[in-house]
Amino acid sequence: MALALKDRPAVAEPTGSEPLFDPTGEGTLEDVLRAVEVSLAARGEAHCPVCDGTLTRTLAAEPAECESCGSSLE
Repeated sequence: MALALKDRPAVAEPTGSEPLFDPTGEGTLEDVLRAVEVSLAARGEAHCPVCDGTLTRTLAAEPAECESCGSSLE
């Protein structure tokens, strides 16, 4: 049995310094999630990055949940 490989262009390995997400110029996904975590730690609530509702967390060990769309962030 022979192994057939498709010819495809070489792709550079990510270096970890490229932004994860920046469709509108408002920051990377990493920046958005970091801001959410800081807000949750400080106030126990933050804007939901999915629907712009309110994420709330009562205990640090529990996931934050959005009251509007039901998303959760651990």
